Amino acid sequence: MNIKKAVYILFITIASCTTENERKEDIGNKTLISSDYLRIGDELICKNIKSNAMLIYAKSNNQYIKVENQLWPESIQETYNLLQDSVVKVYIEVPYSESGDWNNTFTYYYDINGNLRASKVVSSFFNSNCYEGALTETVLSFFNSQHKLDSNAYTLVDDKGNSISDTSKCVFNYRLAVQSYHSYSEIPLLKATKR
Repeated sequence: MNIKKAVYILFITIASCTTENERKEDIGNKTLISSDYLRIGDELICKNIKSNAMLIYAKSNNQYIKVENQLWPESIQETYNLLQDSVVKVYIEVPYSESGDWNNTFTYYYDINGNLRASKVVSSFFNSNCYEGALTETVLSFFNSQHKLDSNAYTLVDDKGNSISDTSKCVFNYRLAVQSYHSYSEIPLLKATKR
């Protein structure tokens, strides 16, 4: 993998982390709503970004390869991360952009029983025709325990964090199809690696 690309992906993930994001309460018997899974999952990502608790895989020549000690394969189609604690499981897919004009990250948050409770799709891209720099589009979706969509939220911001309200001239050339893995067991990586 291009080291700059790997560092960029890691930077995007770490940029949303702060040292204040440690879990401060015991979940215990608390009834969790779907947005809690996203919050807990993001805290888990931030906490484990540099540890061995995060399993990293790369798809190269249609084969899934476990990445250890920063030893990336030469060519990469996608990267994947898996994390799990006693409350939430997190699965992250990052398709590889050869041009560098876009970066898409698909993050899925599952309850401990493997039901999808939230997803976050983040797409950063150039060439929008409505802004000269990079735009970042984020779609958050929240699901109930029966896999039904409860609610969602959408934002589009420029590289300074300013909201783009008029999208009529924007072109979204880099939107990729989002897979719906409603159950943790549906994830292709898990099937291929028999995890």
